[in-house]
Amino acid sequence: MSTPAEHGPLDFPESALEGSITDRLRAVTAEVGHLPALSDASDTVLTFDELLALVDRGAAWILGQGLDPTDPVVTFLPYDRTAVVAQLAVVAAGHLLSPADHLSGPSVLKETLVAAQPAAVITDRGLEEQVRGAGFSG
Repeated sequence: MSTPAEHGPLDFPESALEGSITDRLRAVTAEVGHLPALSDASDTVLTFDELLALVDRGAAWILGQGLDPTDPVVTFLPYDRTAVVAQLAVVAAGHLLSPADHLSGPSVLKETLVAAQPAAVITDRGLEEQVRGAGFSG
């Protein structure tokens, strides 16, 4: 695994400071796409190019679900690259992101679901029962 110190300091382009999160990710990727962007506890490392490709694929999937653009989407995932990709994909698809902490317990998840009134919850199979138990049936 390489570290930023091995590559030297990153001089982000001016365009990386303007626009949406997705616009910024695209601008940075255009400049330094081959560099590491994300790593997780499993030692998986994604470059900016790989991260953006996954975000675009996730956003396309979300857009294909037929949700109203004003519908919030909750993410309820373990802390790994999947959570980061899912959260960026929700934003890239133009939805309000409401992340829920998968470790905080059922009452916090239920509060999040009540407050956000999401049209969808993005989770993994190991957490589906908790989402259903908190009252989401979408």
